[in-house]
Amino acid sequence: MVKGLLVDAKLNKVCGVKVKYLETDTQEEVHADLVVDASGFGSKSIEWLREYEIEVKEEKVRIDLFYATKMFKLKENEELDCCNMLMSPSFPDNPYGVLIQTIEDNRYFVTFSGYANEKAPQTDDEFYDFAENLSISNVTDFLNKAEGITDIKTYKIPYQVRRRFDLVNNVPEGLLVVGDAQCRFDPVFGQGVSVAAMEAHQLQLLLQGRKQLDKTFTQQFYKKTANIIETPWDMTTTEISRHPQLKRELTTKQKFQLWYMKQIYRLSASNSDVYIRLVRVMNLIRSPFHLFHPKVLLSVLLNRKK
Repeated sequence: MVKGLLVDAKLNKVCGVKVKYLETDTQEEVHADLVVDASGFGSKSIEWLREYEIEVKEEKVRIDLFYATKMFKLKENEELDCCNMLMSPSFPDNPYGVLIQTIEDNRYFVTFSGYANEKAPQTDDEFYDFAENLSISNVTDFLNKAEGITDIKTYKIPYQVRRRFDLVNNVPEGLLVVGDAQCRFDPVFGQGVSVAAMEAHQLQLLLQGRKQLDKTFTQQFYKKTANIIETPWDMTTTEISRHPQLKRELTTKQKFQLWYMKQIYRLSASNSDVYIRLVRVMNLIRSPFHLFHPKVLLSVLLNRKK
């Protein structure tokens, strides 16, 4: 277990970590030129940096999200009529989400989600009642013919949190914080793993062709990852403000973004080109400008609603 950072204060450079072996309770120092913190949202990097009087700003957006998951199994002669089934929240009309995800051996995860401190289902009866209240026949039909084979696992996430290492001028050289340790997104959007993979790829690109790490390497890394994070962070933190209990002050740009995306969501239900473009943007394959193609803009203008 990592217990702290080793930092050369004179050079402002990380030189390893302090570790504790759980089996023997012994401690030692492990030296390294590069330390990558991929320990998730529970990362202690901010606390460890504070020991060296280095402060990292946190940006928080309240979501008070729960998601509850239970595994089901269908009979051998039964199957889901699609690979996966996803019903995303649509604020303010429907603040709930549902995902039925195929695993293997005819087993499936069923996940419900809700925001603003909605009560999560804790028992099997509450789980089925939650599905009934959604009034989505595909979901209730599936649950009626499936057999639950695990307990319900519930997770709660009060905030989306972004730790602004990119704004700190004196981060020790060689300390790279990635994934949820740098930014925790709303997991309902499913973008956290994609962002972490993109950050890992960016690290690979920065390391290629370097014989040694120069003094600009760490800042370059955080600037590059900030660009990766910016789009999904803006997307998820703006969308959540549609929820009547999670409203916050928005810029003119964000207000336009909410209006425009509402038109895109409506069009995507009947226009396959708009739908594919939306999926590419949501999955971080293309930038948001992909949704501003002239023919998409024309469709929005011809079909716009308040």
